[in-house]
Amino acid sequence: MQSSAKAVTAYLKEVPAERKAALKRLRDLCRATLTGFKESMEYGGPCYSRNGEVEVGFASQKHFIGLYILRTDVMNAHKARRRYGTNWDRWARA
Repeated sequence: MQSSAKAVTAYLKEVPAERKAALKRLRDLCRATLTGFKESMEYGGPCYSRNGEVEVGFASQKHFIGLYILRTDVMNAHKARRRYGTNWDRWARA
């Protein structure tokens, strides 16, 4: 779900009730783990940036909750742990 909310708190008020607790927990985990990151609303969802670059984001999509890790070095380091392919895998091989 792409949102026009200006703050993450407002975004969380818009999400479906059945996802609210999971998204609040995800936000709490991001805020506790991503020290030194700035929380903001970018690309229609909550994002966490460092040095001006968004590195992590999440969003309530139509059929799932998406967690987006936008650093390729992190994705490559954990490639063996992924159970499913990603669109990024196709882009990286192109």
